[in-house]
Amino acid sequence: MSEAEVGESREQVIEYYLPLANANQPDALVGKLLKVTDGAIRRWFQTELDTVFPKAKELIKKMSLEERYKDVTYETLNQKGFLDSVKHAFPQIDWDKAYNEFLAAGEAVQGRETLEE
Repeated sequence: MSEAEVGESREQVIEYYLPLANANQPDALVGKLLKVTDGAIRRWFQTELDTVFPKAKELIKKMSLEERYKDVTYETLNQKGFLDSVKHAFPQIDWDKAYNEFLAAGEAVQGRETLEE
């Protein structure tokens, strides 16, 4: 996120609340000014938002990437509902075909193990 994008977000907040603050002027602002104008409200919002809006560098500094690798076991693949959840998460892939190939490979390995015994 760039500083320009943060600034644009701040302006959107100000534009949204400006008519509301003009219709119901905040006591914190009225007590400081003799005449409350749109410009005065806008400057007040900018000052107030300076205290709470982060700078783009602060947002980026706090970012981190975490990688986690998890194995999928034979038991996981055979859990009830697992295939349905995978289909839902990745609908563009033909999971029935992949699952059937997985089962066939498992049966082939079990057949070899039986022959070796």
